[in-house]
Amino acid sequence: PLSYVNRQLLDVLGYENLEEFSNDIDGLVFNTIHPDDVDRVTKDLTKCAQNGGFFETTYRMRKKDQTWFWIVSRGTRIKTNRGIYALLCVITDMTEFVKRQNETNKQNELLLRNELTSQAVLERMPGGYHRCANLDGWPFLYFGSSFEEITGWTKEEIEKEFNNLFINMVYSEDIPVCESVIKDIEEYGYGNAVYRLKKKGGGYIWVSDSTMIVNIGDESFYHGVLADVSDQIEEMERAKKQAEASSLAKSTFLFNASHDIRTPMNAIQGFAHIIEENADNGVIVKDSIKKIIQSSQTLMTLLNDVLDLSRIERGKDKIDAQPIDMVEHTAKLYEMFVGEMEQADVEFIMKNSIKHPLVLGDELKLTRIAMNLLSNARKFTPSGGTVTFGVNEENFNGDGADYCLYVRDTGIGMSDEFQKRAFEQFERERSSTESGVMGSGLGLAIIKRFTDLMGGECNIESSIGHGTEITVRIPLKLSSVSVPVIKPEMLDFSFAGKRILLVEDNDFNREIARYVFENAGFEVDEAENGVVCIDKLNESPDGYYDFILMDIQMPIMDGYVATAEIRNHLNPYIANIPIIAMTANAFESDKEKCLKVGMNGHIGKPLDAQAVLKEFARVLEKQGEKK
Repeated sequence: PLSYVNRQLLDVLGYENLEEFSNDIDGLVFNTIHPDDVDRVTKDLTKCAQNGGFFETTYRMRKKDQTWFWIVSRGTRIKTNRGIYALLCVITDMTEFVKRQNETNKQNELLLRNELTSQAVLERMPGGYHRCANLDGWPFLYFGSSFEEITGWTKEEIEKEFNNLFINMVYSEDIPVCESVIKDIEEYGYGNAVYRLKKKGGGYIWVSDSTMIVNIGDESFYHGVLADVSDQIEEMERAKKQAEASSLAKSTFLFNASHDIRTPMNAIQGFAHIIEENADNGVIVKDSIKKIIQSSQTLMTLLNDVLDLSRIERGKDKIDAQPIDMVEHTAKLYEMFVGEMEQADVEFIMKNSIKHPLVLGDELKLTRIAMNLLSNARKFTPSGGTVTFGVNEENFNGDGADYCLYVRDTGIGMSDEFQKRAFEQFERERSSTESGVMGSGLGLAIIKRFTDLMGGECNIESSIGHGTEITVRIPLKLSSVSVPVIKPEMLDFSFAGKRILLVEDNDFNREIARYVFENAGFEVDEAENGVVCIDKLNESPDGYYDFILMDIQMPIMDGYVATAEIRNHLNPYIANIPIIAMTANAFESDKEKCLKVGMNGHIGKPLDAQAVLKEFARVLEKQGEKK
């Protein structure tokens, strides 16, 4: 079964994406192989899958347009984090090579009848060309200077050192590989192998050997071409180690994440029981609620990190450039963290050097970058330490500049070794058990991905026990449009007497939402899915509902379908009711989809009461219904 194909191979095969390719071949790689080649390829891959090592096999592969082309597939076996084996393959288009090889073999049958002519041609033939007798040990009948260049051995040395036998040149552990290929050649007329030849002076080189049998009269010969693939094998070894390291990192992440998720969950459950048993003790209840909120925020951070990175890796994230005032932006971030720093007894300093504050940028991503950096600095800086945060403007060119956001702390620092992989996903220098700090190990990876998306770069300066400074440099264009200002009066709307239709399938979510809206003055009616929502609208008099708060993922009829039906309703009162999405899907593309189907706004879960009321106020103001 197929698990991954890179973009380059999809382009060669003519497919738009992995899903299209997988559907076309029913998810099975062998459905792309020419029927005449299946047995040979099965044999090669099965051998590698069972015994490990490396394989090389040449066969025909089918493109989307149903044409065939020759490839050579080289690979090795790796072990995934789930404890199962998989084959890691690198594919090279060999169509032209096979075509030339076939033409050469046709010519050889004619040229070998004239030894002088064939000798001249073979001397100039590219690759380590050689011809061996179909006898035990495969004695050399001919090889030219190209063979000597690749192997490093001269004719005289091969005669003296190896008794002129090809098998004696083969690294002893790889002799079975060559013997297996000879069987393939005798059965199919052609074979491929990757194995080691003894190197002059000691050691070995990896070679790719493409050999076929040529019959001249009653005699048969092996004609082969060697290529030195030592560099490619080393690259595959590195890729294998990286894949195994990535698998190990994911396993470690899941182990650590399980611990880091269970810890705040245990706190939430524990303090909920404390509240239950001490409902009349206001001090205990207030303290427990505070700790439940802190623990839930930790869980949300872990979840957001995983979702952010997943979205980036799937190529679903993009830049949403809007006007930003960088001075106000950094001031808001400072205010966001100053209370936490004070509670942790950490001095928090802000320093800016910005001449052109108004820029075009993705505020959400810039905020996430800064929040991750500041959160790390706070977590890893002990009591009495200092965290410095700021943005410097550099390299102004008239249209824009580099804005260098930096966070410097006096915390525990990072080792030189960890700094080399700090921006890789799932990496943490210490587990939360060792450091006492919970996290996903994705914060710096997300910073790096967001920075790369915006065309920037990241840098770390740190040492153990002497703190860390991380700088994120991002090029931003200047903006000629001022930043929209949220007016204080937008929060002064009166919602008293306004009726909301709450469409949500989850009982607990409905209960929480009802509490928030009734406290704000709303009258609340409920529907558990889109069908019930539309039924209630049809049964109510015109103007009965002022708002619909619509969940997206619901059974029977989801929020998108329900909104589309409402917007196409024949009754203009129903068709124009303000609809605000209420969903856990909080990415920009999700918001855009909500607006595209006709919704007026978007709020994310878990519900933030102030954010919800602000969104309602914004929609009301847009409709001209001011207090």
